[in-house]
Amino acid sequence: MAYVRFGRAGNTALAVADAEGHHESVLATRVPPRSFISMSTVGGPPVRPAWSPDGRTIALYEQHDLETPLVFVDITTGADSVRDSGGSHLPQGLAWLGPRSLVLSQPEKLGQRIQLWRMSYPDGSLARLTNDLSSYIGVSVDAARASVVTARRERRVALWVGDATGAGAVEVVPPLPFGGTIPWLSWAGDRVLLDVTIEGHSAVAALTPRHGAEPREVVADAVQGVGTSDGASFVFVRGNDGLWLSDITGRPRAQLVSGEG
Repeated sequence: MAYVRFGRAGNTALAVADAEGHHESVLATRVPPRSFISMSTVGGPPVRPAWSPDGRTIALYEQHDLETPLVFVDITTGADSVRDSGGSHLPQGLAWLGPRSLVLSQPEKLGQRIQLWRMSYPDGSLARLTNDLSSYIGVSVDAARASVVTARRERRVALWVGDATGAGAVEVVPPLPFGGTIPWLSWAGDRVLLDVTIEGHSAVAALTPRHGAEPREVVADAVQGVGTSDGASFVFVRGNDGLWLSDITGRPRAQLVSGEG
C-alpha cells in the first residue's frame, strides 16, 4: 500500500508498506512550502496516491501555493518526475485508466467548477472529459479499468435581499446553475457583486437588485469582488496574480498585491 506520512516539521513523505503495514519504505519527500496532498490535507478532499496498472509507478498530487502538479514516483529507484496537472487549488482525485493515461478530478482555476480530465502518460498532455456547470468530485476505476465512478454535484443559487433586520427578504434572482465552489456576494454602492461562471470561465458580475434582475459580467477571469460603499471601485482576485483594483466599469486600474497565492 502507498500513503502520505506527515512529519512534525511540516514535511510530507510518500511511503509504501506491505498489506499488514510492515516494512515501510519512504520513496519521496517534500519540505515546506511544497507538500504532498493526501487524505489528511486540512480542508481538502480524500485524494490518495494511485498505483499504475503494472505496480511500478505511483502518482500523487503536490501542492505549492495554488499550483498542484502531478508527481510520478518510480517505486524501485524512488526517482520522481513532475507534470503540470493544468489544475489549481485543491484537486479532488486521480486514478489510472491504463498504463498510459489517468483521469483527474480538479478545477482548472481558483473558484471554477471541478471537471474530469484525461492526462496522457508520460507526456502529460491533457484533454477534457466533461465540460458543464456541474462539478465532479473524486474518481475511482473498476478492476477491469472499463468504468469510472464519480460524484456529480449540481448547485443552484438564488439571490435574496432583505432589510437591515434580516426581515422582508425578496428574491431578486431566481435559482440559477452555479459552477463555482463558494457563492460570493458584496455590495458596491447600489449594486451587488457576485461570482458567476460564463462559458467555462469565472467572472465577477454585477446587478442592481430588483425582481428578474440578471447578473452582467464586469470583469472576466476574476473572483471575489469587494466593492467600496459608494460603488466607484472594487477589488478582486485574478487567478494566481494577486489583488487588483477596478473602477465601476470593470476596467483594471492597478495591481494592489502581487505574488502567487
